[in-house]
Amino acid sequence: QARLPDELALALERTVREKRGAIGPVRQKATDADSDDEEVPVHGNGPGQGKPASLVAAVASGLINYLLMFGLCCAYGMIMFDDANARHRALGVKMNLCSAWTVGLAVAAFCNIRVAIAGPDLNPVVFIAGFITEMAKDI
Repeated sequence: QARLPDELALALERTVREKRGAIGPVRQKATDADSDDEEVPVHGNGPGQGKPASLVAAVASGLINYLLMFGLCCAYGMIMFDDANARHRALGVKMNLCSAWTVGLAVAAFCNIRVAIAGPDLNPVVFIAGFITEMAKDI
């Protein structure tokens, strides 16, 4: 089994931590001749290490994300049902809001990325709209 040199392994670990936005110091071997096996923390300027968490920033971010998702869900609900099926547009909006809520909670609970936005997408909505239009002709 091939093994990476220590310097390369530390650089790779530091890069991965910075990309993921991990908080906490990266540890590396001490350079003193007296302490060969001792590890010391290295504090970098990676994401999440510069500023403390802010409640105001979190609330503003949540509000912006909510407005974005709500607008998209309304638009996608209107796209799903054409003029012939206009009475079902509220159902389309509710379906999109439910999917945004479900997937958003799952991503927030289980994702390792600090900032992730999940919700409905236009491509499946267009396909569903096509299915609805074709099925409505036969009903």
